[in-house]
Amino acid sequence: GGDISGAVDQYSLACVMFEALTGTRPFPRESDLQVMFAHVRDDRPSAADRRPTLPRALDAILQRGMARSADARFATCGELMSAVR
Repeated sequence: GGDISGAVDQYSLACVMFEALTGTRPFPRESDLQVMFAHVRDDRPSAADRRPTLPRALDAILQRGMARSADARFATCGELMSAVR
């Protein structure tokens, strides 16, 4: 219901990075509707729990990029990528 901003792109980028790094989607569910609800309601998944060789610091960056609140995410996608580097 809010304005669409770069924070939406950042969320998507963090989800794609999560899948690329772990080999699994952040919210694997049986149906598209369940996936949608998981993105809105469930706790953010831990990439390091799914792939223990990933650094915990990277896990925290991905979780921030996928934060429910746009205000809790990085200011820009560039800032997210700088944190990943």
